[in-house]
Amino acid sequence: DLCNVTVPQNQMLAHRRTLQHKSISCVPISNGIELMNCAFKSRLVSYRISSDVEHVDYSSFFDSIKTKVLHVINEILLVQKSLKINMLVVGRYFLPSQETFSDKSFNTTNEIVVLGSDLDDVYQSFVESMKVQSSEFQEKDSGMLK
Repeated sequence: DLCNVTVPQNQMLAHRRTLQHKSISCVPISNGIELMNCAFKSRLVSYRISSDVEHVDYSSFFDSIKTKVLHVINEILLVQKSLKINMLVVGRYFLPSQETFSDKSFNTTNEIVVLGSDLDDVYQSFVESMKVQSSEFQEKDSGMLK
């Protein structure tokens, strides 16, 4: 397997879905852009886009990666002409009552984009959706702090 972690065969599918596997098996494309996996003759592709610095709030994080995200989308649109895309963000939260950290992910619905799409609007829509999800999560009785 790409990540070189020994896992029993009956647990391999579950292992491939873990953040550990996804992190280890990424292929660097450029600074802060990694190819995570491909399927269906590269028609289904996942990328991980990271910031050059660590952020404590989603607004500054999304501002810092916007150029990279739009670059990846534009590059693929040159070849594919239309895409169905979504975004997922993983944040690390602190639970004060237990003094532990926990990762929580938020994602968007799929959006179809074509060469003429306003990618800034699509990106802002994704960002706002994930920020609302994060805010709702923090407002619950979770006691989690970002």
